[in-house]
Amino acid sequence: MILITKEQEELISQLRQDVQQAFQQVTSNDQFWCRTLVRAVFSFLEAHSFVIRSATLKLLKADESNVESIAKIALLAETAYQPTRTGKLEDVGEPKTTFITHFAFSLRTFAEVGGMSPADIYKFFGDNAFNQLQKAKKVRDRLTHPKHLDDISVSPADVLDVTNAFNWFGQFVSDIEDLLEKAKAEK
Repeated sequence: MILITKEQEELISQLRQDVQQAFQQVTSNDQFWCRTLVRAVFSFLEAHSFVIRSATLKLLKADESNVESIAKIALLAETAYQPTRTGKLEDVGEPKTTFITHFAFSLRTFAEVGGMSPADIYKFFGDNAFNQLQKAKKVRDRLTHPKHLDDISVSPADVLDVTNAFNWFGQFVSDIEDLLEKAKAEK
C-alpha cells in the first residue's frame, strides 16, 4: 500500500530543504534568518502533519463496535460535519483544532497504527523536546501575529527550542516509519 504520494514526498523534501538552508544561515544570529527558520520549521511541521494524517487514514480501520476508531477517522479527515437545522449532514470545512492538539493527535495515532508500543509513545511525548515544540509554537505565534517590536525577536534559546522540536519530530516519524517497514517486510 502506498501511504504517501510522490507530490507529498516532494512537498516534504522541499520544505526540509528550506529548514536546512535557514538553519545554515541562522548561526550568525541574524534576526531575519532566525525568523525564517521558525517559519520554515512550522511550514514543514504543518505540511508533514497533513501527510501523516493522510497516511494514517489509509492505515486506520474503522470498527463499528469501537466508536473511538470512528472518531479518530473523523478527526484525521480534513473536513468536519455538522447537522443543519433540518437535520441534514453538512460539510463545514476544515475542523478548527489548535495546532498542538491536532499535531499531537495526528502523530500519536500514526504511532499507534504504525505499531509503536504505548510505552514508546509515552516516552516521546514525555520527552522535553515536546515541551520545546510547545514553546517554539509560541514563538511562531508571536512572529505571525506581532503586536510589539519584541514579538519579532528570536533569541538563541528560541532557535534551540525550534531546532530541538524539529529534530524530535524527525526522530519520532523515523521510528514509526521503521516499524512500518519492518511490519511490511514480515508479511
